Amino acid sequence: MTWIRRYRWPAAAALVAAAVAWPALHGLALPSAASAPLRPNAAVSTPAAAVAGGPAYTLDEALRQAEDDSLQLQLARVQVDRAQLNYEYTLDITRNWGSDVVRVLQMRYNVSSIWPVSPDDRAQDTLRHTAAMGLDQAKLGLDQAHQAARLAITRAYLEWQKATALAQAQEEALARAKAQEASASVGIQAGTASRYDLLAAQAQVGAMQAALTAARSGKESARLALERLVGVPMDPTAQPAADLPGPEAAAALPQADSLVAEALKQRPEAAIARLSQAMKKEDLDLLTHDFDSGTIILSNAQIAAREADLQVQAAEADAALQVRQALLAAASAADRLKALQGAEDQAREALRLAHLRFDAGLATTTEVLGAQSALSQATASRIQAAADLAGALADIQRAAGRR
Repeated sequence: MTWIRRYRWPAAAALVAAAVAWPALHGLALPSAASAPLRPNAAVSTPAAAVAGGPAYTLDEALRQAEDDSLQLQLARVQVDRAQLNYEYTLDITRNWGSDVVRVLQMRYNVSSIWPVSPDDRAQDTLRHTAAMGLDQAKLGLDQAHQAARLAITRAYLEWQKATALAQAQEEALARAKAQEASASVGIQAGTASRYDLLAAQAQVGAMQAALTAARSGKESARLALERLVGVPMDPTAQPAADLPGPEAAAALPQADSLVAEALKQRPEAAIARLSQAMKKEDLDLLTHDFDSGTIILSNAQIAAREADLQVQAAEADAALQVRQALLAAASAADRLKALQGAEDQAREALRLAHLRFDAGLATTTEVLGAQSALSQATASRIQAAADLAGALADIQRAAGRR
């Protein structure tokens, strides 16, 4: 029991250090150049250490490659091509009256019987207008796919940045643990340290080595996830080209009202809903002209028009909500990051003082190891907060409808 009490603290300290590093690796899943203050990497230079292991790979490179190779964007382009063919076919059949026009009207409005009247200019115009709006919807769908792809890629790039930062922090933690192990070995030879000190230091080295293995695995997993979204193989040795942002990245956030107004103009979801509203209105006008009041097809058209009105309101409300939520998240993450940066600085200073006390014979190895664990935890928390801030900035870009 005496041995257990003696070694319980250093073993626990080592396990805490490993536990701190591990969950930080599994947390998060960079906006366009449209607004510099919102870029997580704005005004951040590329540190030499970040690219020492391989070539730098920027977010812009990832987005540029995805433009041609992303499966998500390729699918959206196919849908535009289909809408273009439908539009051209509609224009072709409406140039001349005939059975094709009647058949298209029957299929469009789910009317199995013969159309009640011969197609006239009103029906011809409606078919052309709705086909054109369908093409516009498909093009807006491509814009929507672009924005979704940008957000997915920026978040994957961000996850890679975070995992890289955690791996680097874990390497530094392992180096500190090894240095303390070496100090304990020297202390034993000099008669100033005990076997207990050495075992405690060795336990922390083992925990840090395990945590570093997990951190490197998380980094590679994040790189592979980014590679999948981009659609082309990446250099396995590539490194993110910039650090995560500091709290100053959120210093110039736009006003909510102006950003909401921008979102209502630029969000493809809102524009698609408005186009659908216009199409349903044209349908209702045509069917009101050709069908008697009270018929099922006319009643359905009236319901569809009301539904389209509500969908516009819902799309606009969703856009406004997402803008305000993203702004709130960015401001909160910036404040949290600032506080955690201070906590990390304090933990680093505490470790420095613990080393001074240890060198002067006033502190034990246990005190130094505890300070090292506290610094590792503070660093992991700061990195996670920086990643949260970068994610919120990316969400602001997406919420505003920027490409």
